[in-house]
Amino acid sequence: MERGTLNYEYVFLEGDSYEVGRQRGEYLKKYPSDMQYYTKPFYCDKATLTKNKIKEIRALYDEFCPGLNEEIEGFSDALHVSSDGVIFHTNLYAVKGGCCHMVALPKVTENHHVLVGRSYEYSLDDDTRFTCCKINGKPAHIGFSVYLFGRYEGINEHGLSITISAATPGTDTELSGLRFWTAIRCMIENCRTTDEAVYLLKHMPLSANTNFIIADKQGNAVLAESSGLGNIRSLFTRQVVDYVVSTNHYNLPEMESFNVNRMNQSVMRFQAANQSIKEHIPNVNESVIRDILQKKMPEGVCCHYYKDGLGTLYSIVADLTTMQIKVCFGSANINKWYSINIHDERKGSWNIGVPYINEYPTNSEDFYRKV
Repeated sequence: MERGTLNYEYVFLEGDSYEVGRQRGEYLKKYPSDMQYYTKPFYCDKATLTKNKIKEIRALYDEFCPGLNEEIEGFSDALHVSSDGVIFHTNLYAVKGGCCHMVALPKVTENHHVLVGRSYEYSLDDDTRFTCCKINGKPAHIGFSVYLFGRYEGINEHGLSITISAATPGTDTELSGLRFWTAIRCMIENCRTTDEAVYLLKHMPLSANTNFIIADKQGNAVLAESSGLGNIRSLFTRQVVDYVVSTNHYNLPEMESFNVNRMNQSVMRFQAANQSIKEHIPNVNESVIRDILQKKMPEGVCCHYYKDGLGTLYSIVADLTTMQIKVCFGSANINKWYSINIHDERKGSWNIGVPYINEYPTNSEDFYRKV
C-alpha cells in the first residue's frame, strides 16, 4: 500500500459576482503552480479558440447563469490575464471519475427528513477546493469546485441539492452547450425547488453524459439522466417516490441504449448503496447514509484505488430538512467528518491536509469489466 497526504483548500467567497471573482483570483496567487493551469487554454489547438466560440460561451453563461461572466472577469483582472482563455477552458472536460449519490425521502427516513449522500472518486490530481459562496442577490451555496467556477455538486440555503455522477466515464460529447458543472451553478444559484431546477435543466442546451439527482427540503426529488452521445441530446427524468441511488451508468430504461461504458465496479457500488438503504426502510437515518459512504467496497462505496482513478476524494451527508451538512475530506473510511454551515462567516481561505492510502483491486480485470 502507498500512503500520502491529500491537501484541500476551503474558500469563502462573498460580494457581487465581480468581487467574488477577484477574491478567487487573489486566493489563487498563493498557488503559483496552479495559476497557469487555470488561466491558459489547454485541451485544444489555437484554431479552436476563436472569438466566435468565446462569444457563444459567454452568451450561454449570460442566459442561464447571470453573473458568471462577471465573476470570470474579476478573476482575470486579479491575475492580470485575458478572460478569453479562462472562459474557454472551463467549458472543456471529459469526465473520467466515479461518483455515488443518493437521496432518501421522508417516506423511508426515521425522522421523516430528506437525506442526501454523495461521494466523489477520482485520481490524486483532481480539484480539491471546497467553496462556500455568497453572491449578492443569489442564494448562498456550498460545493466542490470544477475549474474554480464550476461545481461538482451544490446545496443552497433554500434546501435545494444537486448531485451528479458521470454516466459514461471516459466518453465525451461533441455537442456544444453547457457542461454539468455550469448546469449545477445555473440551478443552484437560480432555483429554490426541485421543480424549478428540473424546468431549467430541461431548457438548457446541455452537453453532458451525466446523471443528476435533484432534491429539495420539501421532499421532492428527481433523477435526471442526460446524454450527448452520437450528437443526440437526450434527457429523461423520473420522479423519486421513496429513495434513489445513482453511480456511473444509466438506470432509466429510456437511457439503456446509451450505456456504452457500464463497468462492474459501478454496478457493485450501486448495489451496495441500494441494498443498504432498502434494508433500513422505513428507518433510514444519517448513520445509514454515512455507513454507506464510509464502508469500503463491496459492503459500501468507499474506494482507495487512486492510481486507477477511483479513489474517494470526499463525501457529503446532508439533512435538507434541518440544513445540517457534514463533509469528509479524503476517504470517509479513515478520515473524520466536519460540520459545515452554509452561512459560514469565516473570511478567506485555509488548508486541510488528510492522509490517503492507495490500493488496487484484487481482480482488476473483473472489477473494471464492462457489463
